[in-house]
Amino acid sequence: MTEPMLQELGFPAWHDVSGQGSIARLHPAGQRCGIYVLGFADGERYVGQAVDVTKRYLQHRKTYPDLIQLAFKSVPAEDLDIEEQRCIHTLEAGGMLLRNFTHMSVVRGERPFDEVVTPQEQQAWLHSEPNLHDDPPHVDDESLRRRQRHRFEQFMALPHAQDVLVLLGLYLQTTLPFPRRTEQDFWTVSCFPYGLGKEFTLYCRVSLNMQG
Repeated sequence: MTEPMLQELGFPAWHDVSGQGSIARLHPAGQRCGIYVLGFADGERYVGQAVDVTKRYLQHRKTYPDLIQLAFKSVPAEDLDIEEQRCIHTLEAGGMLLRNFTHMSVVRGERPFDEVVTPQEQQAWLHSEPNLHDDPPHVDDESLRRRQRHRFEQFMALPHAQDVLVLLGLYLQTTLPFPRRTEQDFWTVSCFPYGLGKEFTLYCRVSLNMQG
């Protein structure tokens, strides 16, 4: 069976995919574009979109060893973005534990940047004035930590993780105004420990909101 919230969103019953390397037999060619929900052994879920869900599943199987269930519904390609967001927002609002990061409610409030960093401080930062003091670290979001835990563990296992952390720290300090004060309201870092070819691996990504 599928949770009532998933049923209301039009998803069929779960498929048990424990240990399955492929789901091609479950979704015939020409019927693979849509929205999917992954189910994990700890009860958490993940919502995503795919033009070909069988190929996307193979990518997720490498990332999530505890993947045990999948529910999928067909959606036209032109509607994927809006339907994915609708499903994520609906399930999050209903209390479902999601491993998603994108489209989740991680930004606290809708404060203008001027209310966090004053225009005077912004000008001082732009002119590289000395003695600008940032706030101490203050973000303590257990939900965010939970959603990113699996990717972070994979990130830390990569051969150059420590070097990337050093470079990331330098980048944030030199390119973002008051990075500790503005963290999560105006910028976030996501772990993306995926190989993109034999000579390149994507370690992480910095996402910025409007800061002016």
